[in-house]
Amino acid sequence: MADPSSIDYLFEDEDLPLPTTTTFPFEHLPAELQNAVYEAYFAAPQTIKINASGALLFPPLTHTSRQLRFETAGYVYAALARPGTRIHAQIRDYDVAPLLSRLAQLSRDLDIPQDSLVAKVSVSFVGAMHCANLLHWIRAHLAAPAQCPVFAYDCPSLPAYGAVSLFAGPLSLVEFVAAWYRPAENAVDRVKRRRAALRFLELTEELGCDYVERAREMDDEALAGPVFRTVAVWHHLLGKYRGELAGGKRGSGVRGELCEFAGVVYAFAGEFVGGRVFGRVPGGL
Repeated sequence: MADPSSIDYLFEDEDLPLPTTTTFPFEHLPAELQNAVYEAYFAAPQTIKINASGALLFPPLTHTSRQLRFETAGYVYAALARPGTRIHAQIRDYDVAPLLSRLAQLSRDLDIPQDSLVAKVSVSFVGAMHCANLLHWIRAHLAAPAQCPVFAYDCPSLPAYGAVSLFAGPLSLVEFVAAWYRPAENAVDRVKRRRAALRFLELTEELGCDYVERAREMDDEALAGPVFRTVAVWHHLLGKYRGELAGGKRGSGVRGELCEFAGVVYAFAGEFVGGRVFGRVPGGL
């Protein structure tokens, strides 16, 4: 141990006890200092989160206490109006209703145009594939894009195809739904549509799907169901196995199967959506 008469003694920590807590009594600071901390914290670009139930999740700073959450609520709402703020939302089972409800409420409460909030949003999908929810969302979007928007998300990528999105591009479900629900102009168009759909289901049967036998007995309206479910589940699996698809060659296993399926979907899109059945597909229903 250092000599007590030496200044080195002041820096000797061999026998000094460690602090028992790291808690700082923030609530005891003067109000102006607390506000300065809030302003500095919320001045940085923020990512505000919305969970799958549509609840707004406040930043970590606000979790310290109920009082601090109350005091910082105004800063959170002010941050939503700033250009640099992002919103990340979860969508469970492809049910977009909770998110749309929350955005509509924020738009009313903060007097911010809803399309400005939508532009800040990116989403991630959790839960299971629920085809009815997804079909309802896409059809509502095609009928009224401003009232029922689609959102940016981290799209999976496939070799030779690049990013594969649910909502845009030749492999998207939006293009398929727009084409399918466009009224056929004549009997020839209806026959072509049915033939393209059954051919697609025959090819997917070779990859493990089993809709084709039942589909042959369906009328044209019902036939949309198995085709939509097949493409929707494929998109869902792309998201689920995004990590395994990143980079590299097609390979085998899950990556190989999903890439092979992509070829079938792409061929179907070219025949059904891309122009050989109905001509160019309009932007809406």
